[in-house]
Amino acid sequence: MNLQDYIPKNKFDIDKIEYLSKKKYPEYKLILPDLFEWIKDMNWPVARKIAPLLINAGEDIVPIVKNILNTDDDVWKYWTLNYIVDKMDDSIILLIKNDLERIVINPTDGEKIDEVDISAKQLLDKIGGREK
Repeated sequence: MNLQDYIPKNKFDIDKIEYLSKKKYPEYKLILPDLFEWIKDMNWPVARKIAPLLINAGEDIVPIVKNILNTDDDVWKYWTLNYIVDKMDDSIILLIKNDLERIVINPTDGEKIDEVDISAKQLLDKIGGREK
């Protein structure tokens, strides 16, 4: 199986994701960053199919999520926090705690507009709050 063949080509390309859904993680570990690209809009049909694959990746998503949280794509941050990170174990959320605290304490204008700061606060509250 060439994993690159199972990366969607468009937002309706769910057949490839259905194939990946039959695989156990970490069989698709090498394409995690590519799969994250397809959750930039959770309204895309392919995004809803990809989300469970990302959640199943557990701790391996942390570096990718950290990278997303450091981009200027505030909508992608919103979708990532609300549809992926929120479904993770608290132990995974703790690994991005500093990033969440930065968003809550010093959000960009875009993070405020797209309510990324609210999502970050909810995640911090879920794991027991943030440090003062």
